[in-house]
Amino acid sequence: NSGPLTSYACQILEIKGGAFSNCTSPITTAELPDGRYTFGVKGFDAVGIASGVAPYTWTIDTVAPTVTITEPPQFTNLTSINIRVDAKDNVNGSG
Repeated sequence: NSGPLTSYACQILEIKGGAFSNCTSPITTAELPDGRYTFGVKGFDAVGIASGVAPYTWTIDTVAPTVTITEPPQFTNLTSINIRVDAKDNVNGSG
């Protein structure tokens, strides 16, 4: 055991070449464009021994999905209809 953590270093892999820099909590980033990001943090004890990196990955998606509805003719004699709804998004992944 190397003792309690006394400082932290953080990185966002996709920014500044993924370089670590000193940080404190909470962390506020500059405004990020749409995309997938991985944040990493590691802690240091009083003598400078580093922990492993704890990663967190997320996706920023500010573009709304598109939704279309295919419906039967406006006038029909059918008493039951099928309405098809299709949606498309520009981002892949899970949340």
